[in-house]
Amino acid sequence: MFQDRPALDFLGFCTTVAIKSGGSKEAHLDWGDDPNSYASLTLLGRGWKGGRLDFPQLGVSIPTYPGIQIWFQARSLIHLCTEVEGDRVCVTSFWDANIVADAIKRMPELKYLMLG
Repeated sequence: MFQDRPALDFLGFCTTVAIKSGGSKEAHLDWGDDPNSYASLTLLGRGWKGGRLDFPQLGVSIPTYPGIQIWFQARSLIHLCTEVEGDRVCVTSFWDANIVADAIKRMPELKYLMLG
């Protein structure tokens, strides 16, 4: 499968990676995600204003900054990004719940840092 594009073989690291400039301003669920998967957002850039990650169901709004990583179940939690001014790149990777569960067993403090 990866013969023509070996750079796309993540060797089990994660299933997919998506890269986007800015953020998704519309509240949404990621219906295409497996119900047992987690999305991991890693935000990069020189800095920006705005760009909070909002979870309306939870009444939670997370300020973002370069280098932050946020994990959540994007198919289950409605989410959106507030208006962004500046240089902000979102690298999203998608992880199987079994890999996440194993990571939590090894590092129990992770469960307090995750939404979902």
